[in-house]
Amino acid sequence: MDNTFLTPALQRPLELGADISVLSTTKYIDGHNATVGGSLATNDGALAERFRLIRKWLDAHPAVARVCYPGLKSFPQQGLALRQQRAAGGMLSFELDATNEIAVQVINSVQLCSRAESLGGVETLITHPASTTHSDLGHDLRAHLGISEGLILCQRRDR
Repeated sequence: MDNTFLTPALQRPLELGADISVLSTTKYIDGHNATVGGSLATNDGALAERFRLIRKWLDAHPAVARVCYPGLKSFPQQGLALRQQRAAGGMLSFELDATNEIAVQVINSVQLCSRAESLGGVETLITHPASTTHSDLGHDLRAHLGISEGLILCQRRDR
């Protein structure tokens, strides 16, 4: 059920028997037309698992050394995140076991995200700190800070 015009504040489709509730958060939830977003909700565990499939492939990819996302069991502080947060959020980072050049090739080939200097816009973004925001720090300082040549950051915005 599309609940865009009533929002969960005025109508709760799942309580009325709907299997899935979708809405554009760009409209009434944001209120300022400053974001692009959406919501997909269900009480059905099987459907929820199908919705989560898109975020699972990265964790198992052989070229990925690690993924930092509170929604994954592999996230070291997942228990803390589950206690403090209502959801895992739209930010994630992953680390390739790769050179700076390979990491840049990867983000340039991604089609679902827009390449950005930094995160925080209204679109789904991807950035490579070693070649953008932290490039002036130098390799040794970046390594000391945990910013590897293969580190990639993503900000997801639902559409």
